[in-house]
Amino acid sequence: MILGAQRSDRRQLERLNARPFQKLDGCRRSGFETIDRPAMRPLPARRYEIAEWRHAKVNVDYCIT
Repeated sequence: MILGAQRSDRRQLERLNARPFQKLDGCRRSGFETIDRPAMRPLPARRYEIAEWRHAKVNVDYCIT
């Protein structure tokens, strides 16, 4: 059931991406291939590490090293 729905969604998405623009030349797929794909960069080798930052308020005469 779910696989059939996924296939149907994929076909519908392909049809939508291939549909020509109304006022511009091309379609979503050609726009992606010419503009977005060349600007894409590969994912970094290391996963993103979530950091936790805190703001601390110290006195005027406190030494921070």
